[in-house]
Amino acid sequence: MHTLVLALSTFLSVSPALAGNDPTGLKVDATKSQATWTGKKVTGSHYGKVSFTEGEVHIQNNKIVDARVVVDMTSITVEDLTDADYNAKLTGHLKSADFFDVENYKQATVSVKKVTDIKEDADGNNVMIEGDLTIKGQTHPVSFPAKVSVTSGKVVARGDFKFDRTQYGIRYGSGSFFDNLGDKTIDDMVEISFVLIAGK
Repeated sequence: MHTLVLALSTFLSVSPALAGNDPTGLKVDATKSQATWTGKKVTGSHYGKVSFTEGEVHIQNNKIVDARVVVDMTSITVEDLTDADYNAKLTGHLKSADFFDVENYKQATVSVKKVTDIKEDADGNNVMIEGDLTIKGQTHPVSFPAKVSVTSGKVVARGDFKFDRTQYGIRYGSGSFFDNLGDKTIDDMVEISFVLIAGK
């Protein structure tokens, strides 16, 4: 009897499936991670970048368990306008209360709650990510496919998703809330393309 108990105790202490297999926390590398935004309107579109401040990704068995990433909304840039005055004007407008109100809401967050393996598609996406996006203090669910690689304690994730800005109180130029905007109408959907890198 004592031999059986000892053997079972030894098995439990060394079995990786039952012990010592807690999620590992990896820090987001804010210097290598970045997101690109694209906003469209009747007469064209604009795009730019926004930086990550910090974040942590938890992995287990070479898969992402959950994650939380903080976005620095004060870092918004416009990349498609070469005229310095026009660029500064649009950048300032995006930071104003008409849009992201960065004076009062300096950060946005993405909280990943679930990552599910999927059959790899033509873009190389191999997981479905589900979580919450918080902008201007308001939180709504998001889900999107992404390409994720977890090797040697390093995570590289790439993906694209869209969010409805009006859900976060950003209604400026929205045809869903204002009439007769004509060619000044701005699309409600904002496109995000991101690269996220995390490691020990």
